[in-house]
Amino acid sequence: MLHKPTQKRIYFEGATYFITCTTHNWVEYFKEPIFCDLFVEILKLTKKIKGFDLYAFVVLLDHFHIMFCPHKAENLPKVMQFIKRNLSRNINFVLGYEPEEAIYKSLLRLKEEYKIYKDLIEQHYET
Repeated sequence: MLHKPTQKRIYFEGATYFITCTTHNWVEYFKEPIFCDLFVEILKLTKKIKGFDLYAFVVLLDHFHIMFCPHKAENLPKVMQFIKRNLSRNINFVLGYEPEEAIYKSLLRLKEEYKIYKDLIEQHYET
């Protein structure tokens, strides 16, 4: 079996990037407002910590788009890693899963009825 070489990427200082990220198996996580709100808050936190100019973003049912310019070209992958890591961890927290359980037992990925999930969302909006 041949080994595939590591993909090389080139980043440009001062460039604006348009990035699209999809959910695993295109599950519609963002159908629920709590996860959209979570995305926006994580985006604000990332902007503050990692440093970039945000020009636009949109959150759709199973993916999001971001258009931004990192203050340093080498920060582009760090920005995306921070957003994706924190968003997935927080979604799993809201769903009540430990990190290692979430990979295998996500109710949304299995497309089962979301009773636990709906209860958590209702509790969030009641407070």
